[in-house]
Amino acid sequence: MAGTGRVARPPGADDNYSATATLLQAAPIYLKLAREGRLEKDIWLLHLTGEEFPADCLGARHFCQAVIENQLKLVQDGKEAIDLSATKVAGVFLDGHDRPQPG
Repeated sequence: MAGTGRVARPPGADDNYSATATLLQAAPIYLKLAREGRLEKDIWLLHLTGEEFPADCLGARHFCQAVIENQLKLVQDGKEAIDLSATKVAGVFLDGHDRPQPG
């Protein structure tokens, strides 16, 4: 809210609902293409929450660090980790916005 120092959050999907909606729309399309063998590479749809201030992109930083250091592992429902340490990133599409610059 302007002038109060508080931030108004929209109801519904957490953290950037337009990006969340886009991921939900893209997932079945990419899944269909993958099942048809029409993708040259795996496509990951990664949604991180709470990336803005004061969280300072902690999820994104952790993910990128794990990729760069070849330590990426996926744990689902407490099961044994899937080793993804050999993952090589070929491209990234980032839904973001420019932060206002001070001054």
